[in-house]
Amino acid sequence: MRMATCLSSLFVLGSSALLAACPDTGGEFDAFGERYNKINPGTSVSTGPSQCETPVMDDAEVTGAWLFTLSARLDKKKAFVLTADIVAEMQDDGTMLVDMTLQPLSATDQTTPASCPTISFTDLVVNADGSFNWQLAADDPGLTLCGAANPISMSDILTGLAISGTICGGAQEGFICGGVTGIVKTPIPNFDLTGSTFTIQKVAGAAPAPVINCEKEPAEY
Repeated sequence: MRMATCLSSLFVLGSSALLAACPDTGGEFDAFGERYNKINPGTSVSTGPSQCETPVMDDAEVTGAWLFTLSARLDKKKAFVLTADIVAEMQDDGTMLVDMTLQPLSATDQTTPASCPTISFTDLVVNADGSFNWQLAADDPGLTLCGAANPISMSDILTGLAISGTICGGAQEGFICGGVTGIVKTPIPNFDLTGSTFTIQKVAGAAPAPVINCEKEPAEY
């Protein structure tokens, strides 16, 4: 059994500059929360994820190739797309540790690896009920997302980044979704990502089309 370790380093990612200033509509996040709860009745974006209806029973359900999308609320349809190589290991207490390596994909076709480094995270904790809250980068020093994978403006951003959701078995196996938080430092100072979303889809054969949220709305470019 591995012991979880604390991550507090700067990771270099390939993605995103979020276009300048756009009005922040609080109603969008409320609407997202209502839709999220309908599709994921055991979870809540307002209070945090909770128990899966069917928990993961075997780490083989999680280990493998996935497609990761990040939909920033500034331009939700133009999601950042990355491949995710995930290795999961169940622990004696029912929790699971996840190692994840991300490869940003080109903003021009969302299939070709971008000229950006891969990003690796280790010992990300999934609770026994399937819930997780992963701080991938603290707001300070933040995470650098390179412009080659940024479909919005093709420029770099520096941002904090955290994602939360559930990894479940049963009917939800192979699809993970939830909310994104973090504060962007550049190019838009103090831009709050709250209300942004992510999805992670299991790859079996051909890669699935990118979707942006728990309702599986398609990305558009």
